Amino acid sequence: MQAVKIVEDVFWAGAINWTFDFYGLSIQRGTTYNAYVVKSGDKSAVIDTSHPNHYEEFMTRVKSIVNPEKIDYVICNHAEPDHSFGIPILMKEAVNAKVVATPKCVAMLRRLYPPADYDYIEVKEDDTLKLGEKTFRFIEAPFMHWPEVMFTYLEEDKILFPCDGFAAHIAPTNLFADKAKDIKDDAAKYFAFIFRPFAKKVRQAIEKVRKLDLKIIAPSHGPIIRENPTEVLDLWEKWSSEEWIGENKVVIAYNTMWGADKLMAETIADSIMEEDIEVNFFDLETAPVADVLKECFESKAIVLGSLTVFGGPFPHVYAVLPFLKLMRPQGKIGAAFGVHGWSGGSARKIDEAMKELKMDFIEPALAVVLRPDEEELQKCIELGKEIAKRVKAT
Repeated sequence: MQAVKIVEDVFWAGAINWTFDFYGLSIQRGTTYNAYVVKSGDKSAVIDTSHPNHYEEFMTRVKSIVNPEKIDYVICNHAEPDHSFGIPILMKEAVNAKVVATPKCVAMLRRLYPPADYDYIEVKEDDTLKLGEKTFRFIEAPFMHWPEVMFTYLEEDKILFPCDGFAAHIAPTNLFADKAKDIKDDAAKYFAFIFRPFAKKVRQAIEKVRKLDLKIIAPSHGPIIRENPTEVLDLWEKWSSEEWIGENKVVIAYNTMWGADKLMAETIADSIMEEDIEVNFFDLETAPVADVLKECFESKAIVLGSLTVFGGPFPHVYAVLPFLKLMRPQGKIGAAFGVHGWSGGSARKIDEAMKELKMDFIEPALAVVLRPDEEELQKCIELGKEIAKRVKAT
């Protein structure tokens, strides 16, 4: 396992995880834990480390570039263990290194890896650190997505190391975005789960980054961006905007047992598509929740439906709702439908949950007994047309 050269004297020394669970969600395309080695003459620094399950891969790549005893600095941008776990392991061999981090990060490292009694250099906004002929500049980026986070900027090579910022969960076949498959969908999925709740902080961080002379973004997950890095900033700025509620498309996600809910979902979908609006259609029993949520994030309208089980919707619906709350879907269009037998439940419960999310909810929720008749299918058609009308109007 060899490190990969990015530019002269700057190397990727991370690890690849081909199968990945992320906050309880299965990320089918995997991820990377990116760490970096920077050299300048006989000086060297390591930026971030690796996940607990991949530290051997990380250490092997680091050692392919530098003897740990020769490392001068270990820079920790973020204390979360998928980036910091390698520090206590590396420091057993990097006996001459100093750990560079914000004061809050130092406190977290001591808590995570006691005693973590290293030789620390505590840095703050706009501090610099020389590594031979190279210069690191530090940018505080609190709540990207923890409070201790900073970005590291390598001035001479114009490389930003933003840890989780501007990243994507994907294990690419090539480490460079310009040679990998399009990662926009993976980046959207990543942003929706982690950064949408911190949208204001994201915008503040982007404002700082735009002041830099930037050639490369080297994040902690996914491909390294060495062409048009400002396009990534533009994308994240759009996603973090308070005004942006999604694209002109609709998510319909449902559960069914005997097909009635599916019939309603298909009828609503057909009606929306007749108005030239894109529909993404999911059976929650089989669809990866991460994919459903990514489309919910990017869509202006979300339609949820389910059969009724013990007075409420099927459990798969409850797997989606908490994550929707994290995305702050205020302003998105919401609608609910459901099927019940002898007592109502699913449509009403979804209705209540979506109203709590402060969505633009179309009332009333569409509930039918056992199976929709012709009149109720016509109501599905009318609901689809109303959804399309609101999507076009926003």
